[in-house]
Amino acid sequence: MFLGPFAKFKMGNPKIKICLFFCFSLAFFLMGNVNAEIIRLKSGKSVEGKIIEKTNDYLKVDVGGVAVTYFNDDLEKPEAPRVSRDTVTATQFAQESLGELYVNEEHGFEIRGPKGWFKNLGRPNSGPAVIFTRHLYTGQMRLPILGVTVDTAPANIATALDFANFILPQYQASADKTQAQFKLIEPPHEIEINGRKGARYVFQMLGKDRAMESIDCKFLRGNMIISIQGMDTPEAFQADLADFQEAVSSFKFREPQKVPEGTRTRALVDVLATGQKRYGKYENREPSFSLDIAKDAHSGWYFVVFNEPRAPFYIVSDATFKKNLPFISSMVSVVPADKLTENKEKIFKEVAAENEQWEKNTWAKENINFINNGSPLALNGFAAFERVLEIPNQNIKYHFVYIFLDKFLLQLGLNTTIEDYLQDDKDFMNIIRTLTAK
Repeated sequence: MFLGPFAKFKMGNPKIKICLFFCFSLAFFLMGNVNAEIIRLKSGKSVEGKIIEKTNDYLKVDVGGVAVTYFNDDLEKPEAPRVSRDTVTATQFAQESLGELYVNEEHGFEIRGPKGWFKNLGRPNSGPAVIFTRHLYTGQMRLPILGVTVDTAPANIATALDFANFILPQYQASADKTQAQFKLIEPPHEIEINGRKGARYVFQMLGKDRAMESIDCKFLRGNMIISIQGMDTPEAFQADLADFQEAVSSFKFREPQKVPEGTRTRALVDVLATGQKRYGKYENREPSFSLDIAKDAHSGWYFVVFNEPRAPFYIVSDATFKKNLPFISSMVSVVPADKLTENKEKIFKEVAAENEQWEKNTWAKENINFINNGSPLALNGFAAFERVLEIPNQNIKYHFVYIFLDKFLLQLGLNTTIEDYLQDDKDFMNIIRTLTAK
């Protein structure tokens, strides 16, 4: 799965609102970012990557396996050093003696981090809802890490143990494709924490450049999955296990919930509220491209922009806030260097096959129709491909377009109703045809 688990970002079911399938991705997300730094740009954007070269004039950063150079003129001034672990106040130490409490009112649960660990909240559209670390967050993630994610389970999942057994083969498949070694240390089994049944398993992921051991606990409520995942290097994992188990033992579902039982709680309107409206032209810095929505040509559509490199924007209308549809999603993935010399159609077929399997698993109880499961698309000289599918029982139709931009793959997806598809898709294609790249 060379494009990474974030390529699985799927949206559009009005009942689920938005399916952020991130529990599968947490291990890979953190494995790829434990040594990453946050590079803040004057444009207001941030880039995560490992600094591989630093001079008086520029930084060279490894972003998803691609070396990217940022000149000092484009960088924000360095922040003042944050307080070190040795100068934390006595009050802070007293609070840490209990473990820092994280309460998620939206989904109705709470968890305390291990004693002495620090709490860092996740960003909009990022995988983890909260991350606990032993180190004050200074733009660099270091193991050990405890992360908590909120996800939607596929329709055929009835228990947390079912979900654990469902997700493990996908870890194995991803390890095989990235030439990593997946080793199951402790098979999935049922646990009970504070009156709530869940599942637990332990595994190792051994890659070329890094190795990780992880304990993963799942709890299911309705169709909502809470994943609590602690990880460190295999050599240090046993020393951290007591801290990980201490945090898991504090996990509780809260009552009353703000959202009815069994519903996806991250509503589209809540996500959009964290972005910024923008009419007319949108310009993306990396990868460098622009799209345009002319008011006279595309009535009612506008961008909602996020400071999130993987999902930089939505394109919505005022009707979207009332019906949760229609909208156009965006997703940016890095194409690894060893794939750049391959035929673009071959790469796309691999992506399409992975997405098809994910969709079949997610919509297991629905009659999903693959109308166009991958064909080339003529688009301004770009290497581009498209897929179209519909779920009649849910009255949803999708049109996904994949566009290769140098070292990146840009995925744009129209999510709308079957009856509105023709008009919305016309607007969708008109917007895509304005794509330009430097």
